[in-house]
Amino acid sequence: MLCAVVRDLSELVRIEAELLQQKKMESLGVLVGGVAHDINNIMTAVRGSIYLARRKPDQCERHLNTIDTQCEYAADIVQQMLVISRDDSIKTEIFSLADSLIKSKRLFRATTSGQTNITFDIATTNAHIKGSTTLLNQAVINLILNARDAVAEVTSPCITLSLTEAGRMDRDDCSAEYLCISVDDNGHGMEKYTLDRMFEPFYTTKPSTKGTGLGLAIVYNVAQICGGFVEADSVVGQGTTFRIYLPVVDVAAPACKQQAANSEDHATVDEAGILLVEDNKAVRKVNRDIIESLGYTVYSAKNGCAASKKAMLFEEDIKLIIMDLSMPEMGGVDAALKIRAMGNQLPIIFYSGNSHFFKPLGQHAAALHPFSMLSKPFSIRVLGERIETLLHPTTTQSGRRTAAPAQQ
Repeated sequence: MLCAVVRDLSELVRIEAELLQQKKMESLGVLVGGVAHDINNIMTAVRGSIYLARRKPDQCERHLNTIDTQCEYAADIVQQMLVISRDDSIKTEIFSLADSLIKSKRLFRATTSGQTNITFDIATTNAHIKGSTTLLNQAVINLILNARDAVAEVTSPCITLSLTEAGRMDRDDCSAEYLCISVDDNGHGMEKYTLDRMFEPFYTTKPSTKGTGLGLAIVYNVAQICGGFVEADSVVGQGTTFRIYLPVVDVAAPACKQQAANSEDHATVDEAGILLVEDNKAVRKVNRDIIESLGYTVYSAKNGCAASKKAMLFEEDIKLIIMDLSMPEMGGVDAALKIRAMGNQLPIIFYSGNSHFFKPLGQHAAALHPFSMLSKPFSIRVLGERIETLLHPTTTQSGRRTAAPAQQ
């Protein structure tokens, strides 16, 4: 006798996805205070440097370097916030776990709102894993939030985020090398009963105003999505350690890349015309001056409608288009499709400060070819290399720089 049971899990999957997004937004809300603190620190350093540069012109270079460094910090914070808040959270990729954690350090610090010191001990390793940086950041943030609450009443609170090589392990008849992310705290610890139930959805020992009971359930699910598992040790009155074990994947050795120039300067003798399309007046002016400093003639337009007209008016002079994706009246994709419909096949560099706006490019890739993408803010060197690559796609290292990657 054969008995079959069929269950429709679609509703359960939908609810789980909604709960994951809800928890992400809760964590995002906690981050806002810490991020605001970091941004205000950055702005204080920038405004102070501007003041000093005006007062002491002979030290202008030093203060400009400070401003440049602070801008990089701000850009990193913005990118990490976008990673946490975006919706495509189950998309997996192969990446360096150590690099990912290092890039997210400022975000993890912001999670504690500056109230608790968090130290990092990230091993130097080239090992890669297959997973989602979005989900892993979410899992680590959940563990840090847990640790932050656990040490709230400790005299000398301490939280440590570590990455170590765990070596070869046998799991489910499969042997693999593993990396281990651990979050340690010296908080109040957990009893065995709590340890046994901590990964259950909605189980929490916190007041309803402080937790939903979803944080550790999400950590457990994230580890499984990435092919790993979670373990925890805790001693009441001494603290807790959570460990996320993730299997290492083999990656092909990367091809040798040309060493980038240390200087941001990118000299060129090319006087090709470039159409710059940007709706923000200040950004348009700065970008125009930068592109002209690289030796190109610049034609500018404030939106897609004006761009299509100038592309036709100066058809013989313009050799490349640099275009923002998000603009009023007519966005970058629509403007580019209109320009292509006019028979213009000039290469286009699309840029945006939000990766969400790059998605439509994939739907129209064939029609828009050739094109490239840049994420704001980008360095002048990268912009110069990208322009040169598209204007001279067949040149070699013996002459000009070789092709740059499609996205930065």
